[in-house]
Amino acid sequence: MNGVNISKLSAEELWARLIELAKVERGATCDLVETLAETDRRGLYKDHSYVSLFECCVHKLGFSEAAAYRRIRAARSLKLFPPIGPLLRQGRLTLESIALLHPFLKDPDAAALVSAAAGKRVWEVERLIASRRTEEPRRDVVRFIAPALAVPATVPETRPLFDLPAVVSAPNAPASIAAPTEPPAVSPSPSPDQASPPPDEAPPPIDMPAAAPVAVQAMAGPANHEREAPSSRHAVRIAFTADESFFRLMKEAQAAMRHKYPSGRLDEVFRDALEALLRKKTPWAYRKGR
Repeated sequence: MNGVNISKLSAEELWARLIELAKVERGATCDLVETLAETDRRGLYKDHSYVSLFECCVHKLGFSEAAAYRRIRAARSLKLFPPIGPLLRQGRLTLESIALLHPFLKDPDAAALVSAAAGKRVWEVERLIASRRTEEPRRDVVRFIAPALAVPATVPETRPLFDLPAVVSAPNAPASIAAPTEPPAVSPSPSPDQASPPPDEAPPPIDMPAAAPVAVQAMAGPANHEREAPSSRHAVRIAFTADESFFRLMKEAQAAMRHKYPSGRLDEVFRDALEALLRKKTPWAYRKGR
């Protein structure tokens, strides 16, 4: 299949090639996972001076930390529950889904759990195993993160640390809304030779805040509440825990706004929802000329 000029293929030939390549990739991934499982069983990586299979995958095989983690989890899941192999090869289970299922494959109902997860998307698998998890819900988090646009190399000392857009408040609104003060947790890359961490402790992207969290000041008077251009200096990452009814509402709102926001970005959907709420609750802030 090498050397094919795909620009010369007909629509039917290109589609058939796409399906075939996806099948080949799944097969190669499953072969790799099976080989990793046998390599892990023999401890072969130790003969080549690697302290763990994880280090071997990253430094010898060239995988990223997250890719190595998922493949090693899949390899060890395959040893615990071999029927996972055909499901991975058929594309009915992904590496990420298998990594989520791994801690529960020793349960008496593991076969029923895997069968229920087959063919589901990752978020559906997360919902499937949610009742089996024991950790506490995560706290709401607001983090300031690096901007997408370039920041000038030098910043005058008199310029404030954060130039945040004004936030209009209704009368009697609190003077400030404080962001959480605890530093963001940074999870080290998991070593597969140690005790297996929960599935959601796969090496995540590390968000390094531009500076310590600060308070978002609210203006105490009428102001123009027109939508402002996004700050070119800072972005804000927001995370919170909600119930399943909120999740359903969020997905419905996301689908309803697809005509306006085809990408389905939640920040755009929430922005419209919050502005609609404020127009209703604080109409004086939206009058022209204010």
